[in-house]
Amino acid sequence: MAGPNPKRSTEAGLPDDAIVEILSRLPVKPVRRAKCVSKAWCDLIDDPLHRKKLPQTLEGFFFGERERGERQSFGRFIHLLGTSAAPPVDPSFPFLKELPVFDKLHLSESCNGLLLFVHDPYSDALGYIVCNPATEQWVAVPGYRTSVKRDDIWRHTNLVFDPVVSSHFHVVEFWEMTEERVVNVYSSETGVWSRRVFDWGDDLFIPLFAPTAFANGLLYVGLTGGEERIAAVDVGGNVRKIIPVPFPDDVDYVDIRSDYVGSSQGRLHFIYHVLPDYHADDVPAKKTTGFHGTEWGVYELLFIWVLEDYDTQQWVLKHTVSFLELFGETSCELKGRFEVIAIHPDSDLVYAVHCGNRKLISYDMNSQEVCDICTFGDGFGTITPYVPYFLELSELQNKN
Repeated sequence: MAGPNPKRSTEAGLPDDAIVEILSRLPVKPVRRAKCVSKAWCDLIDDPLHRKKLPQTLEGFFFGERERGERQSFGRFIHLLGTSAAPPVDPSFPFLKELPVFDKLHLSESCNGLLLFVHDPYSDALGYIVCNPATEQWVAVPGYRTSVKRDDIWRHTNLVFDPVVSSHFHVVEFWEMTEERVVNVYSSETGVWSRRVFDWGDDLFIPLFAPTAFANGLLYVGLTGGEERIAAVDVGGNVRKIIPVPFPDDVDYVDIRSDYVGSSQGRLHFIYHVLPDYHADDVPAKKTTGFHGTEWGVYELLFIWVLEDYDTQQWVLKHTVSFLELFGETSCELKGRFEVIAIHPDSDLVYAVHCGNRKLISYDMNSQEVCDICTFGDGFGTITPYVPYFLELSELQNKN
């Protein structure tokens, strides 16, 4: 006796499960275009059960505001569909509130749907909480055990997770100490830390707010020192390459401030602005041609580059935009009062916040349109991009 036939999509002649499996292996853009094929395809893709398996894109940003005199790193969410749109998850993370250490957790960053919370104080017993707010799963990660005094360590931490490759996540710590530099890597697969010494030159170091990104299996970390560089590090903590940063063709070497490193549409992007040299007599005369053909002072532009070839380290200038267009004032007036917080993973949108008027804006590199998204309250804290991931992971053992 024949069993029941699986539901089929009339246009494709394939079972719905097979179509969803195919779509789950595509980038976001083709999946969204597939919704236009027919109403049946649109319903198939919008089905809540199927949606969990399909690729997601940027939904919005977690952030915190000043409460009881202290800056919070979470508790609020701004949706890219508008301030009236309901957040995809509860930004207060109620599933973590039963933890006795909840008040000592600080949201540090996100990676492909997982969030990394840092425990303060960092200790051997508890260093981090990694969670998936969409499934309300979480796991505690111990700190790296060491005899070195914590006050003698400068630590920079990243979360690494790529569900297309593996269900395992890694926590990568870079330690800068007086005597040596080490990278500690926690693997959720083994549940233990590994340690290795690294060296990318005496003059280079990771700055306090270093731009970082995980893309194409590598963690990219912005370095500074004699010149700006980007280090490519694998999930084992091995430094694979030190990549020089690009400069405009029509200007000499300039001192830059790295604003953002991120992945968009499968390629690494690097965004920076040029720091004014207040001791140089030729500052007003140092000009470059903007992307729209307009001549600007080199200190008045935000430069957006894309890494075209990892092996040859070839950068291509993708776009420039003036601070006047973005914020209505020049770079000399800004003096570091802005922050690039994200580039959309599936389009040419750049998100930035002006720290003076607290406005979050988006800038479309194609239409050159600036849109105001929201105005943060006084004392807003960390802003963390969020791309949902709806599948449960065995790596995250706890669920309320």
